[in-house]
Amino acid sequence: MSASLQLPPPPSLGALVKAGAFALFCDFDGTLVELAPTPDSIEPRADMLTKLNAFNQRIGGRLALVSGRSVGDVEKHLGPIPLAIAGSHGADKRLANGQILGVKPKAVSDELLRAVRAFATEHGAALEEKPH
Repeated sequence: MSASLQLPPPPSLGALVKAGAFALFCDFDGTLVELAPTPDSIEPRADMLTKLNAFNQRIGGRLALVSGRSVGDVEKHLGPIPLAIAGSHGADKRLANGQILGVKPKAVSDELLRAVRAFATEHGAALEEKPH
């Protein structure tokens, strides 16, 4: 039987702020919102964006959201996001001021999307369409 390792509790937010600059990256699904049976059935808290923005200001503007969802899909559920965000598993990145970071990802071709839709239909699979 191996001995379990006891880790100390994480430092408080106040202690982190006093210690110096740090960044916090928060995942959307499963962290900020509960997982749901379908992508569109999530239920973000009504005040989530207000609270995230206040937290972002408290830590000096170094909060970013990350998601497998596209940036547009996250905004569909929260509204315009005044934070840095990486969507589509990092393929779509935007700074807090709305400026695209890096190269804008290319859209999936209509031909490929038709083929994937047909495959999903044929095999009874759910398909979550993403822009790229």
